[in-house]
Amino acid sequence: MTMIVGAAISFFVGAIPFGYLLVRFILKKDIKKEGSGNIGATNVARVAGKKLGIVTLVLDICKGLACVLTAFHLALPAGTAAVLGLFAFLGHCFTPWLKFNGGKGVATGLGVMLLLVPTAAISGLAAFLVVYLLQKKVSLGSLAGAVTAVVVTWSSQMDLLTQICVSLLVLILIFRHKSNISRLMQRKELSI
Repeated sequence: MTMIVGAAISFFVGAIPFGYLLVRFILKKDIKKEGSGNIGATNVARVAGKKLGIVTLVLDICKGLACVLTAFHLALPAGTAAVLGLFAFLGHCFTPWLKFNGGKGVATGLGVMLLLVPTAAISGLAAFLVVYLLQKKVSLGSLAGAVTAVVVTWSSQMDLLTQICVSLLVLILIFRHKSNISRLMQRKELSI
């Protein structure tokens, strides 16, 4: 019962579309109709500037952090915390407030990973930075970071439920990047 209630709450916490709300209230624009149409920090930075992009990034990370931190504060097992984190991520990607078309989940996923599997999060961040600094493509860095994080998670001593949740998170994140992958293959992906 605790996991079901926690998953539902986590989904709705994750579903708060901070990028959309910030751009809507501050610039009176619909981020879904600007730039790439994505509600995440990268598109917000392109459309509304780096400051608002950073605010979006931090708030989206905090959604994942908050759900996992709450689980740990309640002394729930790591596997339960992983489920709650996964549902926060799903809420971000499939927010009901925007017709189930949310962001790609990179920042929220990072927030989940920072507390759940810190070594995987740090390794993923390092991979992101290396790829981004070499290629100047956020999407390519995000994909490299996600794959690195799942590999580190599976080579850690985490419980099976945590490993499965992290794997699902990464698979969905990769799927959410399918248009980016297509543009990368065509050498048409934008830099930031």
